[in-house]
Amino acid sequence: MRKIIRLTERDLTRMVKRIINEKYDELNLFLIRRSDFINELIEKNIKEVEEDGTLFSDEFEFADNIINWVVQDMKLPEHIDENEVIDYIKDNQGEYILSQYTEVDDEWDDED
Repeated sequence: MRKIIRLTERDLTRMVKRIINEKYDELNLFLIRRSDFINELIEKNIKEVEEDGTLFSDEFEFADNIINWVVQDMKLPEHIDENEVIDYIKDNQGEYILSQYTEVDDEWDDED
């Protein structure tokens, strides 16, 4: 015996919204639980850049590299989208990371 299930457009819309919200909630929960770890990775990578003397053309290149290194160090599970994690870090720690950029005087400018 077959059962026929009828769904209205409203039912489908509600189901899709619930699925999207569940995925969003799962990602936020994952990131909130790891916020201390993310902060530690940010500090570790900033410190390594300072120690190595790695040069970046501007604060945005610096921040992009720090964030990408943090995401790589996190070793995300397959079901977590890397780009969503990058967006989360930019939104929550982006200004701090940008503020940690220090320009290095170019030696060529000193000679002129």
